[in-house]
Amino acid sequence: MKMIKYFKSSIQNGQHKQLAKREPLNESLDENIRKIKKDLGSSDDIIIREIRIGNEGSIKIAVLYTDGLADKKVITDFILDTLMLDTNTESIKQLHEDDKRLDGLKSLALKIGDNKEIADFETVYASLLSGDTIILLDGYPQGIAASTQGWKDRAMF
Repeated sequence: MKMIKYFKSSIQNGQHKQLAKREPLNESLDENIRKIKKDLGSSDDIIIREIRIGNEGSIKIAVLYTDGLADKKVITDFILDTLMLDTNTESIKQLHEDDKRLDGLKSLALKIGDNKEIADFETVYASLLSGDTIILLDGYPQGIAASTQGWKDRAMF
């Protein structure tokens, strides 16, 4: 996988210290995605799906995962479908309130058991390499890492 090779190369060259800084996430979703692509070398292994939800698609969200490490069926069934199809108005309403956005996102999208709040790029990268799915919300400097590992049953070479 290109991303794993990139990280291995960056560690050998001492660049990992620069990548590993606990730099906080930005409030701008576009800036976060731009930085992730830059830091990871625009790897084809990182899948980024940007979607709009809420009233008239007013809320922009990005779902990120590593192809081959995350379980696509879990991502589709429990994250993407729920985000795009759930019409629970209380959860949608919370997404429009600044102080309740993360709670609204959790109750709307994350029907899977293990998830945690994330606030920095180091945690984003570690979670992606672990097979987690990252959910980022425009206008909010935090996100969620949802446990979607799909590689546990794969043979290791």
